[in-house]
Amino acid sequence: NLSRHTSLFYSYSVYRMPKNRYPHSMVYSKDGTYTNNLNVGVMYDFDGTEQLFDAAKQSKFFFEYAFGPSYTGRTSLGFRNTRGFDANVALGWWFSSAFALRSGFHVTNADWASSSYAGHSTKLLVGTRGAAFDLLVNPFGFVREYNWEPRFGVNLLGGYEFGHAKRTVDGFVNSYEGNYSAFRVGAQFWARLSNGLRFTVEPIYAPVTQHGNGGIDYNEYALKMGFSMLLKNKEERVYEEVDEANRKNIATKGYFLGAGLGWNSTVWDWRFTGHQHDLLKNATIFGGYHFNTLHGVRLQADWMKEKVAYPGHSDLTDLNYNNYLLSLDYQLNLYNLMAGYDPARRWNAYLYAGPTLLMGDGGTKVAANVGGMFTYNVTPSLGLFYSHTVYRMPKNRYPHSMIYSENGTYTNNLNIGLMYTFDALRKLFGQGEPSDDEVRRSPLFFEYGFGPAFMSKTPLGASKTTGFDAKVALGWWANSAIGLRGGFRVTNANWDEGTYASYPVTYLIGTRGFMADLMINPLGFKPNYNWDSAFGLSLFAGYEFGHSKKTVAGFVDSYEGGYTAFRVGGQLWAKLTNDLRLTLEPTYTPLKLKNITDNRHNRFALQMGISLLMRNKADRDYDEKDIEGRHNLPLEGLFVGAGFGWNNTLWQWKFSEQKSDLLKNAMAFAGYNFTTVHALRLQGEWMKEKMVYPHVYDLTTLNFTNYLVSLDYQVNLFNAMTGYDPARRWNVYLYAGPTLLLGDGGTKAAMNFGGQFSYSVARNLSLFYSHTVYRMPEGRYPHSLPYTKSGTFTNNINIGVMYNFNSFSK
Repeated sequence: NLSRHTSLFYSYSVYRMPKNRYPHSMVYSKDGTYTNNLNVGVMYDFDGTEQLFDAAKQSKFFFEYAFGPSYTGRTSLGFRNTRGFDANVALGWWFSSAFALRSGFHVTNADWASSSYAGHSTKLLVGTRGAAFDLLVNPFGFVREYNWEPRFGVNLLGGYEFGHAKRTVDGFVNSYEGNYSAFRVGAQFWARLSNGLRFTVEPIYAPVTQHGNGGIDYNEYALKMGFSMLLKNKEERVYEEVDEANRKNIATKGYFLGAGLGWNSTVWDWRFTGHQHDLLKNATIFGGYHFNTLHGVRLQADWMKEKVAYPGHSDLTDLNYNNYLLSLDYQLNLYNLMAGYDPARRWNAYLYAGPTLLMGDGGTKVAANVGGMFTYNVTPSLGLFYSHTVYRMPKNRYPHSMIYSENGTYTNNLNIGLMYTFDALRKLFGQGEPSDDEVRRSPLFFEYGFGPAFMSKTPLGASKTTGFDAKVALGWWANSAIGLRGGFRVTNANWDEGTYASYPVTYLIGTRGFMADLMINPLGFKPNYNWDSAFGLSLFAGYEFGHSKKTVAGFVDSYEGGYTAFRVGGQLWAKLTNDLRLTLEPTYTPLKLKNITDNRHNRFALQMGISLLMRNKADRDYDEKDIEGRHNLPLEGLFVGAGFGWNNTLWQWKFSEQKSDLLKNAMAFAGYNFTTVHALRLQGEWMKEKMVYPHVYDLTTLNFTNYLVSLDYQVNLFNAMTGYDPARRWNVYLYAGPTLLLGDGGTKAAMNFGGQFSYSVARNLSLFYSHTVYRMPEGRYPHSLPYTKSGTFTNNINIGVMYNFNSFSK
């Protein structure tokens, strides 16, 4: 005896079984079949004067979830080559602190054999879905007064499951589909996260038997991680009141908003080997309202993709399917239901389900979803989350036999991300009572961005798909956390290669359209936000649509028509001066062209630009400065400037040999500032464009020179939006007007619009960056290489020096 109740033992048993128990002559069985059985183990003795289980009164219902990798054994594949997934949800009852029963739903899908199809190696999968029943034993629960909240614990389990099974075989024709059953044995290791909430790691072994013709026996191994949640009685739900400063849980009611990224797995029948799935396969954004501590409503939008390798003309082709899912769900706070609302708790657990509108490559259909989410509050408003959503889509969402879809197409979508909860008892965005008008700002803003663009899902590698991406936008920060913006966006980039007149050429794709974004400042969810922080970050997601042109080999079947796209990205910014930010904006945009077969391409852009915030008139009272403290340009007067730079034309296609010079334009301008806002500007610019084109026996370089004289109205946008600050060094201008176009193509009328950013080195002398867009006539360059349907457009980028004269000085 180690203790009064627990002891170690050694036992020796002799069994006499019938003669022919083992049907072979090697076993001696004249008088029966005899065996010697030796065992060592642990024995527990119960005191008959006490209750059978000292902790019998300490019963608890519980809920469990787990997901993780699975493997198969007793198959033709090595153990490491049989990976898949295993998932379960269950309800159970600890009828004492030592023993429990649980039952739930269990799904698996894993490799079990290899084969080949169309000359390519494949993996064949086996899958099950069924009901599982387990007896759980807590070896530390055999005590009179069990502590249900220890830091760590372990449970042993054994059970049985049965349900439906599918196993794909070589040739597919005789694949198995029928019923299965299995005994189960394993353990559950757990660590306490919070009151009644445990993090679990559960290794399981189950020898599976498939019943009926074609069924086999194999082993299933799984290692799942998840959560176990205990139901608390009323006496255990009396939590101490905490003041607002010490509250860790979310508000009892209010709005919530979240976004995240993740991975998904489809239920497969078979698949080609050597085509790995991406790590990032889905993104989610959701919002909703908690009506109370239990009930809520949730609107969720998901993007998810699936890659299916399939034989092409000569080799396997990766087919990418994009889905966009919009779900309206009822949401239940399961943790509050089972344990009550504890204001000092950081953890929460939710279940949700509802109908889904499914859009994407497979058309628009109706689907359904069910899922769960676990959150950890970093602050009472900001939390981290892990979510698992199961989508049931129509049978043939992916039109290939590799996907198991007899009862629908099922996917497991796992996401991690951030969720923000708004307290309904406060102002919507938690602004409290700010100390001054500056904190309560909800400014309009102007943005500009320009930078390189790249493509994917194209025949060319990403490094060969260079192009440009530009945008201008107007927006509104509803508060320091949430903003909206809309604007105009133009792109032009390489996407494919071919030949023309036996010379290699590059084909381009271009878009121009309108964009709208929802922007989130994760650092703005606080009462006293500093709008003039040194650095910051905004996340955004949105939608764009417009006109697209894609040039293809032979040119005849080139596409020109509409496009649509969802957008997601981030905006990193650094303060240049109050209300002016330098921005760096990476953006991912999956394009969808309308009414053509090859209509899916991904666009990646990295724009650099500025964001200019509007300031209320009441906040424009800047301190007067003496002459030494004045860095801004004079209130009015003449200005002159000169610079040089580079330009690019919108192209349809070009010869691959064509390279662009670094210096392609030079400019000089002069004008007069009538006030701190309005001015007139006369600008002259020389620009050239180089074009490679066949001539007799070889390619020749054609140089086209243009001289542009423009008379523009100019507005100082910085002064218009924030007022004139004599101590400020930065300025932002917009200008537009008619242009007289001269040069190799003759004399024509044109148009221009653009912007300029300047930094005052001295009060009269400043450095500038300018971006002018010229719209020239359609046939300015007499070849089909540039895109000229609505005119010939160029982006002219210049840097230089500007001098301002003070009209009040000599």
